Amino acid sequence: MPRTLPPNAPAACWTAGTSGPTRSPKITKEVSHYPYEIGFPSTVKHHRVQHESLLDPADSDPLSGQHNARPPPVIVDGVEEHYVEEVLDARISRRRLQYLVKFIGDDQPEWKAAEEVNKLEALDNFHGHCPDKQGPLPEDDD
Repeated sequence: MPRTLPPNAPAACWTAGTSGPTRSPKITKEVSHYPYEIGFPSTVKHHRVQHESLLDPADSDPLSGQHNARPPPVIVDGVEEHYVEEVLDARISRRRLQYLVKFIGDDQPEWKAAEEVNKLEALDNFHGHCPDKQGPLPEDDD
């Protein structure tokens, strides 16, 4: 068994959590300028001191370069609509309220005007979790 991590080892092999590979092990001590002591769980049988070159952060995308296509829009009353996964943030830009919205199938969230997302359930969930953020707009009676 190797005494150090293989240089091409996937990061998931060296993560530890309560139920599978969910959290990265913590750096417990800087031994000197380059080597670090790693707090591996007791089930991982590797030397606790590793060189910094072996500690590169893992990519958040498990298949690098892969981009998921957005699902086709749903047509409602002749208007294209996309499913919203969640609302991530709110801001005032140019004196207008905007929300950072992540659509299902998109890699990157987009800033959308509050008028475009005002009646979404995801917006209610966002303000339930973040009541101190700007918004929501008042409901209009249609």
